Amino acid sequence: MQFLLLAASFLVLSLAASSPTLSIEKSMPGNGPVKLVTGASALQNMRTCDQAVADPVNQDNPPDIKGVVWRDVDAALAIKLCLKALADSPGHLRATFNLGRAYDVAGDAKKAAGLHMTGAKAGYAMAQADLGALYQAGVGVPRDLKLAARWFEKSAQQGNAYARHRIGQLLMDGKGLEQDPGKAVSWYIKSASQNYAKAQYSLGWAYVNGRGVDKDLRYGFAWYMKAAEQGLAKAQNVIGWAFEKGIGVAPNAKQSIAWYQKAANQGFAKAQINLAYAYKNGRGVGVDKGQSFLWYLKAAKQGDAAAQASVGAALFNGNGVAKDQTIALGWYRKSADQSNLLAQASLGIANWFGMGVPVNIPKAIKWFKLAAAQGDSASHYYIGLAAMHGYVGSRDMSAALKSFRNAANLGHGEAAAELGTLYSLGVKADHDPKQAVELFHKAAEKNVPLAFVRLGEAYELGLGVRIDKTLAKIWYQKALDAGYSLEQINKMVKLQRLLNELN
Repeated sequence: MQFLLLAASFLVLSLAASSPTLSIEKSMPGNGPVKLVTGASALQNMRTCDQAVADPVNQDNPPDIKGVVWRDVDAALAIKLCLKALADSPGHLRATFNLGRAYDVAGDAKKAAGLHMTGAKAGYAMAQADLGALYQAGVGVPRDLKLAARWFEKSAQQGNAYARHRIGQLLMDGKGLEQDPGKAVSWYIKSASQNYAKAQYSLGWAYVNGRGVDKDLRYGFAWYMKAAEQGLAKAQNVIGWAFEKGIGVAPNAKQSIAWYQKAANQGFAKAQINLAYAYKNGRGVGVDKGQSFLWYLKAAKQGDAAAQASVGAALFNGNGVAKDQTIALGWYRKSADQSNLLAQASLGIANWFGMGVPVNIPKAIKWFKLAAAQGDSASHYYIGLAAMHGYVGSRDMSAALKSFRNAANLGHGEAAAELGTLYSLGVKADHDPKQAVELFHKAAEKNVPLAFVRLGEAYELGLGVRIDKTLAKIWYQKALDAGYSLEQINKMVKLQRLLNELN
């Protein structure tokens, strides 16, 4: 049936091959100008349809048609051209597929699914593969992973490289098919051997992670490189990372930057971030905070939360760009809305200290609670301070103890010093001078001045340790060097002496 349709279409196209030329022309990358013509032959109309929207991975494309990547498709023009091609050659399967793809790009998923269903039932491999993708995503049709797998399999059995890769992914993840990394890799190999870049990338990933094959970093690097050399941006980024870290290849900072640059130039956000980090820290390039900011900004404009937080930090502190805390807070909010920990904690700091906004402790605590839930030690610490001093509602020493303990367990020095103080004084906690001294030492290792005072006090008064006046003087001197005055130290130690006398 398909042969008859194609034969009939070829006859129609051949008979009309000498018709006139263009009225609208638009250049498409790699395919030459797309010509929408009046009175054009069926052959010309099919060609312009191909030029406008052909999928680069469609093995049925004419040899001189490279295809158009999704982001470069002019959907409105492609729809007009492919409707014209189908009007000339009803039932032409490639034109039907191309029209479905154009509608998909245009956002009309139901029309796309209907056209792909027509092609898929007629046995057109690329339509089967794209219909599987629609079922997998639940776009234009109900989400159904088993149906997705079924259509991918039909297409893969016809040798479609895209479908072979997608079957491999389903098997690797155990979605729609029983998980089988070994079988997944066998499909990756079939697709990769057809020079499909995404399958080469997935095969590289399998070797690097030892999924379905024995772990082999060098072999993984080799497959990543094949994909990168075809221009796959995420593979280029991985190659940059491999050269930076020496994974599967000898470290080479210049090569790392070169590959990051290739991927970043394609708009790949993670590569833009890696390049920004390199410029910020002088990794493979000279330190250039301005360039760093610009690359972070490119990634941030694509919605990357980490990049948005980095743009916020640069603007907040004036690193590589004029300082503007108001604009910085806008970027922090964009990032925080995506649950970025750094952005949430930074908004807490801004509201706590009144930086770029008026002081607003309740709002600061709101942001600190979100960051603390993700394990940010500083946010636990500030929540503890607010509870201890009653900045939001009445004082709550139990809540303060809990927050300081959480922060100290996460390695926060100031929190360890505050928690030690509460143990030393026995406020809402068992009086435990030995535990207090351990906490003070942990805080002192992080150069927390309060810990210096408390250790001087402990060794002077024998709180949790034997009295040692020499060590007491050493710790007091550290406190003085850190900015404490004698008057401040005496006040703090006097309170402890008074409590000792009461006890």
